Amino acid sequence: MFDPFAVWGLDTDNAPPAFDPKDRYKSREMPADARNLFAPTKADLLASDADRQAQLQGSLGQVVAPLAERVSYLGGWLVQVAHEPVALWWAAGKQGLHPGIVQALSRALEHDAARFSPSVRKGWRALLASFDDRSDAHGMEFYGLADIVKVEGWSPALIRRFAELRCPRIRVGRSWSRGAPPTHDSLGDILNLEIKYPASDVPLEVPPDLLATFMYELSHVLERTVALEIEARSAIYMLGPFTPASAPDGDDLSNVGDDLTGLFRLWIAILDRLVATEPERVRSELPRWSQHEDAVFVRTLIWAAGAPGLLSGKDAAQLVAQIGDEAFWEREHQRDLLHVLARRWPELPEPDRAALEARLLAGPPTYQGETAKMFKMRSAYYAMERLHWLQAAGCAFGFNFDAEMARMRALVPEWSPRVGEEADDSTEARTYSIGEDLGFTSLLGIAVDSIAQTALDQDHQRIDMRTIARPFRGLAQEKPVRALAALRQSPAKVSARLWEDFLLAEDRKPTSKRLVVAVACVLADLPDEGLAEILRSSATWVEKSQKNLARSAPDLEARIWQRLLHVMEVHPGKAGSGILLSSKEHDWVMEAINSPSGRLAQLAVHESSDGAPDGGPLPQIWLDRLAQLTEMADDIGRYAVVAALANVKYLNFRAPDWTVEHLLARRHGLGDDRSAFWSGLFRANSISVDLHRLLRADLLEAAREADGTRATTSPLAALLLRGWAVTPLRESGDAIGSDELRELILEMNQELRDWLLRTCRTWWDNADWKPRALEFLRDVWPRQRAIRNASSADAIANLMVGADDWFPQMFEAGRDLLEAMPGMASMWSYDSPRLLSLLERFPSEFVDFLLLVLPEDAGLWPYRIEAVLDPLEASSLGKDSRVQELRRRWAAR
Repeated sequence: MFDPFAVWGLDTDNAPPAFDPKDRYKSREMPADARNLFAPTKADLLASDADRQAQLQGSLGQVVAPLAERVSYLGGWLVQVAHEPVALWWAAGKQGLHPGIVQALSRALEHDAARFSPSVRKGWRALLASFDDRSDAHGMEFYGLADIVKVEGWSPALIRRFAELRCPRIRVGRSWSRGAPPTHDSLGDILNLEIKYPASDVPLEVPPDLLATFMYELSHVLERTVALEIEARSAIYMLGPFTPASAPDGDDLSNVGDDLTGLFRLWIAILDRLVATEPERVRSELPRWSQHEDAVFVRTLIWAAGAPGLLSGKDAAQLVAQIGDEAFWEREHQRDLLHVLARRWPELPEPDRAALEARLLAGPPTYQGETAKMFKMRSAYYAMERLHWLQAAGCAFGFNFDAEMARMRALVPEWSPRVGEEADDSTEARTYSIGEDLGFTSLLGIAVDSIAQTALDQDHQRIDMRTIARPFRGLAQEKPVRALAALRQSPAKVSARLWEDFLLAEDRKPTSKRLVVAVACVLADLPDEGLAEILRSSATWVEKSQKNLARSAPDLEARIWQRLLHVMEVHPGKAGSGILLSSKEHDWVMEAINSPSGRLAQLAVHESSDGAPDGGPLPQIWLDRLAQLTEMADDIGRYAVVAALANVKYLNFRAPDWTVEHLLARRHGLGDDRSAFWSGLFRANSISVDLHRLLRADLLEAAREADGTRATTSPLAALLLRGWAVTPLRESGDAIGSDELRELILEMNQELRDWLLRTCRTWWDNADWKPRALEFLRDVWPRQRAIRNASSADAIANLMVGADDWFPQMFEAGRDLLEAMPGMASMWSYDSPRLLSLLERFPSEFVDFLLLVLPEDAGLWPYRIEAVLDPLEASSLGKDSRVQELRRRWAAR
């Protein structure tokens, strides 16, 4: 892995921690003294040239602020080394360069071209053009165009603009095929050229009188698009058909063709509309389209051959005949071509139809280097594919169809009619579900001891594109006794896949007690190595079958438990979680509930509850089993602790001494022990008053150490607020004090601060919480500037807006905490009906609220805030100076 600090750093530099090869996505913390030399310093800003500042108009109306002298020297150095591949690679990773540096680079490419290799020079040209040609990534220009059309209506100029907006752009970035800067000038190792198509979700309907103009403009856009595709990708790939595809019965398909397909289908839709009113205008364009050999315009000619009312049968046949052999037999054109031929076949004159038949019988042209035998086989294969489909579509041929098919079939015996039936399948990308064929007939007529191997040989074999074979799963569901016998008598080592199909069968008929006992016997008798391979599925089966097994064979139930515990101890590597992590950071809850020890711990807690009399002690057998699980080494024990802590409130109530010894003691651990404990406790979400007393100091420390993940901050915020607000804790003096919580808020991270406020908002519907939330905002939340930011201000504003009848009190309590924030950060503005309700009931307080949270620049106001401004002007405060100030800001946007 390339490390820029190791390669380019100075000997005196403090390097960050080395890359962890097992955790490639972990961020590296930069040294505190590391500096970005390209960023302006205070000295740079103080030395800036005030005389060169941009002006509203005149000669300096388009001036870009100059670079500081120091940074300008760095830019000059970049120009001097621009011929080196690494300089181009570095620049390609940036969003842009200062216009002055771009001009200097352009001059160097023109006047000092000798020091640039051809590939590096070409790369700089492409990169600088990409910097200069920024497309609208979010499609906002389409919204702007729609607004103009709504006001002014369509015009030829706006039609041209619409077409221009649909044109893609080439984006240049660093090559993704290299992890390190290039050392040679191969352009593919330096840059990656990607075509970006504009995002357009705005429905814009071109009026009939301007369709011809749009057709003409869009044809030029397509010509440019084709050139860009070939420049960036060397060819056109994945052009979806214009003939609509119908999804197979029972499968919900969604075509997800390339962006070029979307542009092409817009083009065809415009042609379909225009040919209905001005067919002569479309016909006049055919000669120009025929000059192109690319896939887009070849497909357009195919469309023209089939467009109703555009061409006669003879003209359509002649147009198809003009298409070269390579394009005629191109697989991506096949769907559209076959449907056009089938639709026009009866209208074709006899000579033209005979010529088409001869072309279809001849098959595609030979490949360079292809042997005569291979050519005959391939040609016959593709000819049969199309002829079969056309014949099934109702096309009558002038030759003996059966005789010709038999002749070609002799050349390709493996060809099947199914190939012909699927000849018009679209080649564009599609999504569909993979089904399972659970048929198990092949497993019935063979010896029991050979079933497992036969099933493995057939398992997951593709029956077709959408179906795989799962014979043993079907056998396990319908004939579980035979499936169990096959697993027990298999001479091969234990197959985790087959055992999983058997133990986790979901659609099996109700399982008899005898079968449950039989399964437990087989599992208990497996050697340690065999049971280790299926620990997760065995634990899941025990969890599902526990009650049935305990009633039918209690001794066997105890034996299978001890066998599982023993195997987890002697084969810890097989007792891990089924969750695969992409980094070293644990997700303890997800790992635990997908691990054998975690599942068994959950089972032990639930069974202890079911087996205990009301108010009586928990059964010792289940506490002992749970203790065995929690005391296992490393992650196996941690998973059990996490699973048990989800019910810590119940366990502490029924078995407090056991809970303190086996669960709560883990909070004093280090590293993963401590991390797993808090993850499990956070999963519990709610804890009792007694637990709050026990964990009070630990909760405060956890808040100081918390990371910023939602899995930590959301439940921790709830625990802290309960520890501060619960009445019994306040009465006993064990609650977190207001001053204490305020100091803690200053120390905690921003994410946890925000979650405290969000939790206050979430709990608002609880009547008992309303006075506590008011107290929290008025007396607890810190007023220090150090923690004031848009995120907290928005959460406070959202809390106020959600307070409903309590809005005046909440606003008064926290108005000094509000500040203006841009619209994208304004969660408080999302509920328009609630805002209008507050305006109607509390107009004066609501206007003061708006003045505080809305920025001076109305261009940054939340989306559709005008829905509130209009009723405000019509209210009793319409003439109020505060309302007029809001209207002034709005008018100046």
